[in-house]
Amino acid sequence: MKSAKRLLAIAALSALFFSFTAQAALEVETPPAGLRQIGIISTSGGANRQTLQSQLSAKADVKGAIAYRIISVNGPSPLYGTAAIYK
Repeated sequence: MKSAKRLLAIAALSALFFSFTAQAALEVETPPAGLRQIGIISTSGGANRQTLQSQLSAKADVKGAIAYRIISVNGPSPLYGTAAIYK
């Protein structure tokens, strides 16, 4: 019984941990209220805007950001983009 409770507690904590770490940074259109800007990120090589957004989102996640806002997108192909990141 004691080991079943321990196993259940470990499973619950694991689920909680993975639910927080699996959160991807959210793209926003305006600076989010209550969050502060923690930096600027950039990426290049995006074949289209969706690929560029995915690359920026991944970089924002690595930096620990909660949200990111695309500041600029340049080039016909490959695309180059910059974004402000917030936490």
